[in-house]
Amino acid sequence: MLLQKDGRDPSHSGMKWSTNAKVESLAWDPHSEHFLLLSLEDGTVKGFDIRASDLSPSFTIHAHDKEVSSISYNTNAPNGRVFSVSFSADCPFLLAIGAKKGKLLVWDTLSDTAVSRRYGSNRP
Repeated sequence: MLLQKDGRDPSHSGMKWSTNAKVESLAWDPHSEHFLLLSLEDGTVKGFDIRASDLSPSFTIHAHDKEVSSISYNTNAPNGRVFSVSFSADCPFLLAIGAKKGKLLVWDTLSDTAVSRRYGSNRP
């Protein structure tokens, strides 16, 4: 469950969104003040527009079989769309991302210190 209260108005009763699982993380959209994401223990990500009268999610993504422990926005990419994400079958630590404007980005995830420290010994 998520409860939002306006701290500037003590009489505000708040808004409550029910979820079927424990909330792991919350992120406000830095480009749209009325939109937030919740990542949940059941592996889903739910998007909410706080202006919606029925308080139901705008969308739900079934992201994982286990919990989605963190979620965030890229503050430098307003409305930046990602259309496809895939790990390489030949090099499992390469991640290809198809993005807006026909851009293809390839990221060696082992270049991230934490990933390298945890999985670097598993290099093919």
